[in-house]
Amino acid sequence: MKPERNSPCPCGSGKKYKQCCAARETTPAGVTHVDPAQFSRAAQALQRGAFAEALAAGQRLLAGSPRNPDALCLCGMALRSLGQLGQAREHIEKATVLVPARAEYRAALAEVLIALKDYAQAAEQGRKAVALNPGLAEAHSQLAMALQGLDQQDNYLVHFRKANELEPSNPVHSVNLGTALQQAGDMAAAEQCYLNVLRQLPVFAPAHANLGALYLLQEKYAEARAPLLRALELNPADARALQNLDHLLYAANYAPDIAREEIAVMHRRWGELVQAQTKILPPVRVVSGPRIRLGYVSPDFCSHAAAYFIEPFIAHHDPEKFEVICYADVANPDAFTERFRRYPHHWKDIAGKSHDEVAALIRADGIDILVDLAGHTKNNRLPVFAQRPTPLQISYLGYPNTTGLTAVDYYITDAWADPPGSSEHLYTEKLVRLPGGFSCFRPEDLAPAVGPLPALSAGHVTFASLNILKKFNDDVAALWAQVLTQVPDSRLIIQCRSLADPAAQQAVLARFIRFNVEPARLELLAGMSLADHLALYNRIDIALDPFPWNGHTTTSHALWMGVPVVTMAGHTHSARLATSVLCQVGLEEMVAQTPEEYITRAVSLAGDNARLADMRRTLRSRLAQSRHGDGATFTRALEKLLTGLWKSGAARTT
Repeated sequence: MKPERNSPCPCGSGKKYKQCCAARETTPAGVTHVDPAQFSRAAQALQRGAFAEALAAGQRLLAGSPRNPDALCLCGMALRSLGQLGQAREHIEKATVLVPARAEYRAALAEVLIALKDYAQAAEQGRKAVALNPGLAEAHSQLAMALQGLDQQDNYLVHFRKANELEPSNPVHSVNLGTALQQAGDMAAAEQCYLNVLRQLPVFAPAHANLGALYLLQEKYAEARAPLLRALELNPADARALQNLDHLLYAANYAPDIAREEIAVMHRRWGELVQAQTKILPPVRVVSGPRIRLGYVSPDFCSHAAAYFIEPFIAHHDPEKFEVICYADVANPDAFTERFRRYPHHWKDIAGKSHDEVAALIRADGIDILVDLAGHTKNNRLPVFAQRPTPLQISYLGYPNTTGLTAVDYYITDAWADPPGSSEHLYTEKLVRLPGGFSCFRPEDLAPAVGPLPALSAGHVTFASLNILKKFNDDVAALWAQVLTQVPDSRLIIQCRSLADPAAQQAVLARFIRFNVEPARLELLAGMSLADHLALYNRIDIALDPFPWNGHTTTSHALWMGVPVVTMAGHTHSARLATSVLCQVGLEEMVAQTPEEYITRAVSLAGDNARLADMRRTLRSRLAQSRHGDGATFTRALEKLLTGLWKSGAARTT
């Protein structure tokens, strides 16, 4: 029984039957029929995203008509949307065997093969679909995505454009074209694609998400915020949009033009969106034991900047008072990882596990205190904390800002990084300050001996920054340019991985040229081995700290190599990281409060070789003897704080 000509086409295209399959429909030998009304209801369920309902309806159709290609394809697409790719492929392949000349089936099969990352086979099916029906937009779209997977840029752009041309009102094709143009480097054209969609369909979440991601890629952080938030408001379950917003929060800490209150609002909104779609686990019943079961969650139990500050307390916890469990999300273990594995009572690999699986594991382990060491950095597990699998949850060390989650009870800091009364309103957590400093540094074994003061042999002072390039902005360049101007013949070394790109080098040079610094006074160095990176400090007299996100690891490395660091204390945790380190080591005189003070301190230090030479001889021992370099003493203070929080019972549920 054929469908009504004005009813939805059974193939699931969303078009009317008379506009889609009616003109070329035949009944091949062996094909069985289904009730059009039942099929139409199943197809509508698929179109509105009720995939389980569509699958169940499709399976009922197949029970009575197992050789109906439309029902097979419908079930296949429902299975594909439910993530059951193998079964999806089997169903749609059966449909193509029954009706080899139906382009829609070939396009559907290409979509499943793309999800399976079998791009070569997907491209073959896409080409067959286009050959069978050159006017089918979906055929061009799937062929384009397959060719994209094969990195055939010129070819896939042609087919994305064709799909958009055939169905200009279909927002999916326009967004796909925008994504392809973005990957091809045509950012302006990609932006226009997304904006065109939003003018026609303001509630199309993928266009908001892609536009926000485009702005994020271009480091237009202020512009990225609104579309990313809107994408999540329209579709709270969009994991990619949530991840992009997460990246925006991280990146906003680098931006000098976004107010700290605005960044705090962004974090809170992210937390609200996450918690709104999170199923909170039942309350944890506290069972007293001889030791506090202390869990640490981190992707950075490996060669990572944060590892230098994590290792001291992981290595020095009192095993009589704390049972330590490390939940390691480390996809590529290295020598650091192997060293970390030796310290805790239990080591649990969580790489590849879902947030729900990790939360269930932590809950089953009966953890008393769970500590997040990543915040909004890459591969974080904050959605696990949103489920509250433990009675007491803490954010610490890995991220210089709030998580935005009310499910996290405390944020560990100190009075230098967050002076009392200055920043409490920026956090969803309650601030607790660790006396004597919130961090402790384990020096790198590869660090060479401290060399003599370079200025004595070079005849000029060499300033440097070995921080990542994201920390370098116009305000930083302007301040450093003034330092160079006031110290005749001085030089500036900037070293980071990003400077392997000639375009990045030109951008840095252009900034300094704008501030009247000759390029000859700059030395731009790309990435190098860790040993060479540390040895480079033996060519440096003074390190200049960037802002608003200071150097933390780089500041500690510099001091260990005998190089003093000049910093400017800002108004956020990220802008006071170096202040905390320098004050722990007794170098308060290196902390400026204003740009003018920053210049004065750097220039004064540059003019005093005797003072620089004395610092070079003594800084390593000063760091080692300070709280910042004494892992055992530091850990006792951290344990006292954790024990006090646990005993207070403020966050526990009984």
